[in-house]
Amino acid sequence: MPATKFHHWVVLGGMRTGSNLLEEHLAAFPDITVQGDLFNPHFFGHPKQIWQFGPSMTARESDPVRVTEAMQPTGEGMPGFGCSMTMGPTCREHPIAAKIILTRRPIDS
Repeated sequence: MPATKFHHWVVLGGMRTGSNLLEEHLAAFPDITVQGDLFNPHFFGHPKQIWQFGPSMTARESDPVRVTEAMQPTGEGMPGFGCSMTMGPTCREHPIAAKIILTRRPIDS
């Protein structure tokens, strides 16, 4: 199955699951573009950033699917982002996103 089936990828993870480390490693691949945490309530993708791909933070809150659709694959690689489990339902239901779901077993903590 060709990788072009997906428009973008998303890492869904809770706290202390290694999602930031995974995104850091994914960024090392030339065919993958990491957009940061697009649904962080304090910034848009990266610290001190308040808009990305056109939509503002306010538009992001009202229509999160629009934000993910605004990410256009470029010659730099397939775009993707991290997403907390609080936004999980919106991100999980998106049919054109490749999903990586990270969990942590409380017993191991």
